[in-house]
Amino acid sequence: MSEQARQISDLGRELFERLCDMSANFSDLGQKLNQTVQTYNRTLGGFESRVLVSARKFEELNITHPQKNLSTPKMIASDLPKE
Repeated sequence: MSEQARQISDLGRELFERLCDMSANFSDLGQKLNQTVQTYNRTLGGFESRVLVSARKFEELNITHPQKNLSTPKMIASDLPKE
């Protein structure tokens, strides 16, 4: 019985260590995803204000591609606070 209790204790310790490692990895991943979303949205803002604004002038001059439309990608919503 005591051997089984030791094995259960060892297994519990190992599981707890793995859960701690995974939790830290999830936290790190979440921070990196949040940073990626912020960078994407910031880049998209610049694209909209610096590139698309000029490209739309082609549409005003009726210079377009017959099978393509100029579209604006959407920002990604994030509920996470900024770093």
